[in-house]
Amino acid sequence: MIKRKGNPDSETLNRMDNVGDLVMGASDMIRQLLTFARKDKVKFQYFDLTPFLEEAYKLATVSISAQINTRFENNTQDLFVQANGTQLQQVLMNILNNARDALRNKKKPAIIIKVEKYKPSERFKKANPELIADTYATITIMDNGDGIPADKIDKIFEPFFTTKEVGKGTGLGLAMCYGAIQSHHGTIKVQSEVGKGTAFKIYLPICNEEFAEQSTMTTLSVTIGNGETILFVDDDQKLREAQKEALEMLGYKVIEAKNGKEAVSLFQEHQTSIDLILMNLNMPIMGGVKAAEHIRAIDNNVQIVFLTGYDKDATFEGGFLPSAEELILEKPYTMEKLNRVIQKKLLNTEG
Repeated sequence: MIKRKGNPDSETLNRMDNVGDLVMGASDMIRQLLTFARKDKVKFQYFDLTPFLEEAYKLATVSISAQINTRFENNTQDLFVQANGTQLQQVLMNILNNARDALRNKKKPAIIIKVEKYKPSERFKKANPELIADTYATITIMDNGDGIPADKIDKIFEPFFTTKEVGKGTGLGLAMCYGAIQSHHGTIKVQSEVGKGTAFKIYLPICNEEFAEQSTMTTLSVTIGNGETILFVDDDQKLREAQKEALEMLGYKVIEAKNGKEAVSLFQEHQTSIDLILMNLNMPIMGGVKAAEHIRAIDNNVQIVFLTGYDKDATFEGGFLPSAEELILEKPYTMEKLNRVIQKKLLNTEG
């Protein structure tokens, strides 16, 4: 909304974009930590690893001093993998942060990241019989820091093992990296020499061309509202105010409700004019699930998009609601994503 109204200069725009990226990244990381704690299945997608890593590298290096010479080297293109982007970004950030900490006493500190395609040799296959892919994408992260002593290098992936002083590390970072890469049917290797530095090498299987085609994303034209009426239901007044203004900027009319009970009442009053309901799940007096039951008793064909800041699977456990992805939007979400979901629902209504 600030970008739309404020006419900011390019530097301010970049800073606002960075704030948005960091907020969404933090949200993804928290969601991933919750998944790690629950041991749930992680969603994988097909995408080109190289441009993804270029963006992840930019975000990860925010926490690295400008005094450290960092660079990203790409020696190949079109490395399509089946992966979870949030986990890969966590892996990159954990290893880069470790590299940064190992460079505190270096006069010319440096970190290099390389991305390459690798066809396993017979020696590699014998040493790693569990890795059966024909080709791998390798991500190498090298530093010229303190290095890891030989008697400790075999323990670095163990949970709670750390070489850092008390209060400086949990010992979970590399253990999470190792587990994440294993879940991708890959592996992670480390080479190090005290006083000369450390190199981590990650191996991820490259998917075949058939799957690579699935990852190709087409740019869709953005469609906005045309005066459709949305009933927006949320107990947070400030969020309602901001969301109402944003939705009106996108071309929709908005009716507000502060809880599920008020939403049912407003739907009874305006049901012929309401095209879509945006319903928060967790609210006092009456929550979103119960309100949806009452509203669907009035009109079973009403289109509802549920909004939640909690884990959607746990929220709907044992509930009546379908699990279609587009029905449930997890906070925080971008306005572009919300608008796409709204348009999809409105098209379903017209169809």
